[in-house]
Amino acid sequence: MTETIKHLIEVNESVDDNPVQRLFYQEYLGKLLKIFDDKSEAENIENGKTMALDILIFCARQQMNEFKNYLISLDIAKKVFQSFQYKDKFITLTIVQFFKLLMKINEHEITMTLVKPLKSIVSYFVDNCKFNWNLIKSSILEVFQIIIQEEMIALLTPIIVSDLFVIISLKSFSRKRIIINSWMIQNLKIYQKD
Repeated sequence: MTETIKHLIEVNESVDDNPVQRLFYQEYLGKLLKIFDDKSEAENIENGKTMALDILIFCARQQMNEFKNYLISLDIAKKVFQSFQYKDKFITLTIVQFFKLLMKINEHEITMTLVKPLKSIVSYFVDNCKFNWNLIKSSILEVFQIIIQEEMIALLTPIIVSDLFVIISLKSFSRKRIIINSWMIQNLKIYQKD
């Protein structure tokens, strides 16, 4: 089903205006987001959220300019990130991928909607870093690299900075997996609580 929806809203270069895409964004995107309001952990609800997240990732990847217009007005980031409990590994990985796509927009208003979700993602990393290395941890480290490379200082709240110092100091944290350069250390110290 998700593949059918993605195909219908896909931009066709030979057509300047896709009426189905316009209809999707104006009428159905808000309805799609309602599944994230359901707090039930029933399997069909979790499957529905996963399918909806897959469509949102498609929109963020393929149609960022159009998608960006609705990101703030429909409060998409808040609805998506508050909805998940980070229990299922596949869903957690997908959430982190969606988070990274939103970071790439790098506009202040959108970046500010990512502060609270980043706290959850960093906490997940800290709580689970004693376990074997996996795609989720690698993906979260990519989030840190984007913060460093794009100098997204607005995301570095004191809580997140203290968690990052915990991560850096862990014996299981391999410096080969991420380059911790002097820029990161200096900027983290600026935001660390005394």
